[in-house]
Amino acid sequence: MPDGALGVEIFRFACATGAGFLLSVGLAAILTDLAGYLSSAPVALASILVPVLNFEVLRKFVFGAPMGANGPLCPEGESR
Repeated sequence: MPDGALGVEIFRFACATGAGFLLSVGLAAILTDLAGYLSSAPVALASILVPVLNFEVLRKFVFGAPMGANGPLCPEGESR
């Protein structure tokens, strides 16, 4: 890794982890305290939504460049 890249990656990972934590706490607060659901409902939703959120956030960080000849992925039918 180039100098400083590790710090950027740690920051990105911390952002994704923090967003997942806030989603989990927010679901628990909203669904149990305000909506009156059992505590298993926010746990079940967080078990599904937090990994999906992390996947999407980290995918944006890794594959954030626009698709095309210079992007990380080439659409079918195009060449590099």
